[in-house]
Amino acid sequence: MSPGKRDLRKEFLKRIPEKEVVDEILQCAKARRGLDLWKQATGGARFKKSFVTFGIPGQPDLTGVYYTPIGALRIDVECKRPIGGKWSDDQKSYARRVRKVNGIYILATSWKEVADVLDQLDNRIKSFIVPTGKEKKCRRSSQ
Repeated sequence: MSPGKRDLRKEFLKRIPEKEVVDEILQCAKARRGLDLWKQATGGARFKKSFVTFGIPGQPDLTGVYYTPIGALRIDVECKRPIGGKWSDDQKSYARRVRKVNGIYILATSWKEVADVLDQLDNRIKSFIVPTGKEKKCRRSSQ
C-alpha cells in the first residue's frame, strides 16, 4: 500500500465513531448462533431535583451470554474506535474482574475481532470434548 493510501485509510478510520462499532457488533451478533448481546447503559441523568447514576464504572458497552456445548458463558465487549479509542483505568479494572471469574472480555474495534475470539474459543472447547461413541457416523461420499 502506498504512503498516500495508508494516510487516507488512517484518516478514514479516525473518523469512525464508537457508536458505529457498537452498532456493527450488535447487528452481526444477531447472526452468530449461540450469542446473545445487548447494550449496557452507564452514566447519569437528572431526575426531578436529583442526579441519578446508573451502571458500574468501567462496565463495557455490550454484555451477554455465549452458549457453548459445555455451558453458557458470560461475555462482555468493550467497543472502541479503530484509531483514537482509549481504554480507561476503570475499564481495565472491570476487565480484570471479569477474566478472574473466567468470563469472556473482549476489547474490540470491529465485529471481526469479536468473531475471531469466539472462533478461537469454539476450537478450544471442541478440543476438550471427548467423543462418547453415540455421535452419528458420516459416510464419505465416493468421488
